[in-house]
Amino acid sequence: MRIANFRILVAVVALLSAGRLCSQGSDRPAYLNPALPAEQRAADLVHRMTAEEKVTQLVNQARAIPRLKVPAYDWWSEALHGVVRSGVTEFPEPIGLAATFDADSIHRMAEAIGTEARIKHAQEMKADGSSGFFEGLDFWAPNVNIFRDPRWGRGQETYGEDPFLTGRMAVAFVTGMQGDDPKYYRAISTPKHFAVHSGPEPTRHFADVDVSKHDELDTYLPAFRAAVTEGKAGSVMCAYNAINGQPACANEFLLQDQLRGKWKFQGYVVSDCDAVINIFGGHHFTKTQPEASALAVQRGMDNECIDGGAKVEDDHDYKPYLDAYKQGILKESEIDTALIRLFTARMKLGMFDPPETGPYSKIDAKLLESPEHRALAHRIANESMVLLKNDGTLPLKQGAIKIAVVGPLADQTKYLLGNYNGTPSHMASVLEGLKAEFPEAQIAFVPGTQFLRTGGETVPASALTTPEGKPGLTVQFSTGDPYQGRGTVLATRTVSNVDLKAEDIPQEASGKFPLAVRWDGFLTVKETGEYNIGVRAKGGFAAVTIDGKPLAMEWGDSEHSQTKTGRIHLEQGKKAAVEVRYGIMGAGAIEAQLIWSKYDPKPNPEAVAAARNADIVIAVLGITSDLEGEEMPVTEEGFKGGDRTSIDLPNRKRSCSRL
Repeated sequence: MRIANFRILVAVVALLSAGRLCSQGSDRPAYLNPALPAEQRAADLVHRMTAEEKVTQLVNQARAIPRLKVPAYDWWSEALHGVVRSGVTEFPEPIGLAATFDADSIHRMAEAIGTEARIKHAQEMKADGSSGFFEGLDFWAPNVNIFRDPRWGRGQETYGEDPFLTGRMAVAFVTGMQGDDPKYYRAISTPKHFAVHSGPEPTRHFADVDVSKHDELDTYLPAFRAAVTEGKAGSVMCAYNAINGQPACANEFLLQDQLRGKWKFQGYVVSDCDAVINIFGGHHFTKTQPEASALAVQRGMDNECIDGGAKVEDDHDYKPYLDAYKQGILKESEIDTALIRLFTARMKLGMFDPPETGPYSKIDAKLLESPEHRALAHRIANESMVLLKNDGTLPLKQGAIKIAVVGPLADQTKYLLGNYNGTPSHMASVLEGLKAEFPEAQIAFVPGTQFLRTGGETVPASALTTPEGKPGLTVQFSTGDPYQGRGTVLATRTVSNVDLKAEDIPQEASGKFPLAVRWDGFLTVKETGEYNIGVRAKGGFAAVTIDGKPLAMEWGDSEHSQTKTGRIHLEQGKKAAVEVRYGIMGAGAIEAQLIWSKYDPKPNPEAVAAARNADIVIAVLGITSDLEGEEMPVTEEGFKGGDRTSIDLPNRKRSCSRL
């Protein structure tokens, strides 16, 4: 009798356990049941994975696990002031948004961005449910670092130097993007870079910032605290730098005492790209990379961004975690803690629910770059403008007046977008706007200087030789990291120059993404002088290096060619080693060219003549994201690595301003 009762008890326990794992008597696992809490579903899914499967989820390019119906997912998407895709509504850079002092409008802006993010995600998601680079719903914005030093090139991405204003803008952005549904996120907002991260760019991978606790708590943390405790941000990004001796992505005070301790943060922490690698390689905080990777997870980092991505068969991004696990440095339970946070986020985004589940799954695609969103962007742009002084010249009078427009940026549109930007379907330059606003006026445009002009011709075959001394360049197509060409070589060719189009991709490399293309050889000029040399790209990342010196790099979206050049002195008949890299992340437009022009710094006298013959002179001057931004090669005097070295006007601009 006792044996029979025991058997009945065992059977009951087994049924109860099955009920916890399956849904309402069906054979559907608990993690696919939308009726259950997100964290319970996430835990059920994680506990079904092997250790080898788990480590593949700790990086931004999380791999698919087909047996569990887990699609591949890239956690890296951007939306600083508009979704970083083509055909979207673009809003002013955050430093301009701060000038509005209008948190309500920033909230509505973030709602619009989140809505367009949902639309783009639905349009770009693959048939198997996977999402690639910049196609996801986890967005690394806003940037709530304090713009304490005006020389910092990324200050444009922030809301300025005031901790209180930055906090109000942060809460408005986070709540607007994420939405107010108690169960689902519209999209996840990730305040960054946590913390005390305000440049300089060239030292960010190894710098240790010594800051007093008072300054840290009173200046650098309030905006993050507000974003987390008031805004309920679903994610936070830890920074590159160290703070008071500990790297940000392994910082006990930031991640444990403040974020998860006093602030009760329940979301996940993502690293800045390669910041976990910096724990070992830049800060030398651990003896090995597996130790660094394990320590980051143990201190509270959940997802590591690896710059450049990886192929499915390439394990270089997650291998340190697997090594740490096998060496006994990292416990499986510690991996589980991180993964439950990550999959809770994916559950709250509706990624494991049936189609059209939740309030954000049925958004009308007509809202993408809609008239309402464009009108909001126009109104916020108007609010962001600051008029320092008006002597009565403004507003300009209509009629048959003569207007001289000078300055190298007047006919350009790229600089209007700032950085970390999406690309609207239509943009109007200042020159176009003036012509539309003053149809009766006589408008003469002269750039006045070659400074910041973006033109250039394709470098001809006659100037190029391969490493073996033959005409042209050697080009190599390979899998893996588009930035460095890490991976399997698929094909090698000799070409006359760098002028790549889709039809030029060899069959061996066709359709294999991410695809890294690299040209190598020598450049020889017929005339000694200063040259602007750079890349024109569409559909991927492109960069050029001369004699080992990074000269220019650019991202080209799928619809618009983008150009970036740098300046270099070349001598007649002397060979200069040239390397051009082009990374293609996925299917779409393909275009890469190596371009050049002879540099002439002298001001154009035609601009002086145009100004003397005009009733009104409008000078379109400024500094663009080609000069200041995130860690980049810059060859202009007064700039270094993306930062300014001086707050003076650039020399070329001073020349132009005297026209």
